[in-house]
Amino acid sequence: MLISKKFNFVFLSMKKCASTSIEATLRPYSDIILPVNPFKHTSYRNYHKYLMPYLEEMAGTDDFETICLVREPVSWLNSWYRFRSRPALLDPRHKNHKNSTRHISFDQFIEQYMSPEPPSCANVGTQYDFARNDAGEIGIDTIFCYENMEYFLNYMSSKIGVDLKLGYINISPKSDKIPSLEYEKLLEKYIPDDFDLYEKALKEQPARVLRQ
Repeated sequence: MLISKKFNFVFLSMKKCASTSIEATLRPYSDIILPVNPFKHTSYRNYHKYLMPYLEEMAGTDDFETICLVREPVSWLNSWYRFRSRPALLDPRHKNHKNSTRHISFDQFIEQYMSPEPPSCANVGTQYDFARNDAGEIGIDTIFCYENMEYFLNYMSSKIGVDLKLGYINISPKSDKIPSLEYEKLLEKYIPDDFDLYEKALKEQPARVLRQ
């Protein structure tokens, strides 16, 4: 999470949406930097509840533009699956060993994600829950698509007055795994708000969907 009074933005870091790379790019232009968990991925609701009152008191205003990225929902879940399939998690001594997905297929991961009580490896929440306010509506002011990073970089470059370039840090292992059509259709019914959120962002910044 990054906050800049000078350039009037709060960047809310959605997990699995290049947040590490973006924070490295925007860090020089930020006044407040919260780079580690649980602060790095602060949701809009927690920002509104805990940080906005502090900013209003200390900075004299709470009128910051909130900004984040969202990702095509299947691609977002696939990134979680790949991230948790990395070899390091196979070690029983690793603190996140229980999150390993090396023993299951992507379809099985989705099935577990949609279960009433997801196991630790598939308990990753939703993008819509990150972006919503207490009333269940989208609270974040400006939302960009991960799949069309150019729109985000151009927007922030104009806002800051610097030609920003994005490096790539903390990339999940490559994979060609995609869900079966059956599971993709089930996902659309299980997290319709995530799909709607993405489609609304996509209309503002049309892009070819790339499942990376």
